[in-house]
Amino acid sequence: MSLKRKELEVLKLINTGKTVDEILFQIATSERNLRYIIDNLNFYLKKILDKWIEKDRKKLLVHLSESELRRFYKVVYENYYILEQEERAEFILMTFLFVKDVRLSFIEEKLGITRATLKKDIDVLNESLKRYSLKLESEKNRFSIVGNEKKLRHLKSIKFLEYF
Repeated sequence: MSLKRKELEVLKLINTGKTVDEILFQIATSERNLRYIIDNLNFYLKKILDKWIEKDRKKLLVHLSESELRRFYKVVYENYYILEQEERAEFILMTFLFVKDVRLSFIEEKLGITRATLKKDIDVLNESLKRYSLKLESEKNRFSIVGNEKKLRHLKSIKFLEYF
């Protein structure tokens, strides 16, 4: 079992007092899927904080302090969080934009994924780089982003500003 971004978003919504209907609308999912998410969250909440989510008519209840939330997120991110494909693609992009001399084995190790998964993620990344007339290419087992230098600088500045 693991947790993903959507599940952590549900926990945040529950902790802020949103109703079931508000949560369903905000994350665009079914009641059945929400039940699965809550079961999964309860497993980790019980394991990490010895707390759980309770259901009261149309509300889901869990009361976590800021320090409990921080502790929960810290444990989850260190041990149980699984990046989704778009998050992995973003990590790969940031790595190739801002780190020199990157090997695929470095990325595989950091993300905890296989070479096949990495290649699929690179294909997804290349699709998004097309709008900048850029591409991630391999030369002698080294990858780099190639294409219009001005657009590459523009993309670097956009990503830099997003994170800082």
